[in-house]
Amino acid sequence: MGQLSRMVWDIEALIARKGLDEFMTKGRISANAGFVLSLVDERTPDDPDKIQRLRDAVLLVTDEKI
Repeated sequence: MGQLSRMVWDIEALIARKGLDEFMTKGRISANAGFVLSLVDERTPDDPDKIQRLRDAVLLVTDEKI
């Protein structure tokens, strides 16, 4: 499993922990990151640009770092 797919798992845990609406939160994160989180799986190659965009989007949407 790559870093990008682990980050998606961390996002799902963060959403559950904070009691956020899963679909709305993932949608907002996806829109800000520029790619759809549900398309990321363990075969998705790690891309440093995507990783940084995802980190930035999560911070923007949830006010938490992953």
